[in-house]
Amino acid sequence: MLECFAGESWLYRQLWHKAASGATLDKDRNKVIRAAEERPGWACYAGDVKRVFGGPWFDWRAFDVVDIDAWGSPWPFLAAWAESSRARAIDTLVFLTDGYAGKVSLAARCKTLFPAASGQRGQMSMAEYQGIARQALRSRWGDPEVLAFVRLRGGAGHMRAWALRYTADCWTENGSCRASAHE
Repeated sequence: MLECFAGESWLYRQLWHKAASGATLDKDRNKVIRAAEERPGWACYAGDVKRVFGGPWFDWRAFDVVDIDAWGSPWPFLAAWAESSRARAIDTLVFLTDGYAGKVSLAARCKTLFPAASGQRGQMSMAEYQGIARQALRSRWGDPEVLAFVRLRGGAGHMRAWALRYTADCWTENGSCRASAHE
């Protein structure tokens, strides 16, 4: 279990607390200290998630659950994880809390998901947003199975979340995401 962004620990208390071991990572040292106190048996580290995924941190450990709860756009962090060469579990569930989905706009701040729309403005429908995200998942990030895209009520109010399933077919031999045949 890898929990990116220790945050307020709402998801940990609701879901991940039953995991006897895992790792969590957050930039905020105070959140990491609190996470270490709440999670005996877990490895808790302070660091930038995107930079960590690009380096050797835990690249030998094949996590079977990855939770990316970024309080905004999860896409740069999913891209960093999927595009890294690291050990992969045969089956990996990835949960993305998508704070960006509630805005469904072409704001420049999500360049990872909308590389061609940089600098553009305007609204889009939720269906259009989901279509763009699903196309990016298929063509750029290993083509995982989309298990769900749901609206949750939780610690910070209403959120949207993706549940993805990556299998061995999503990865090359060196552990990076496989280019999709869907393009």
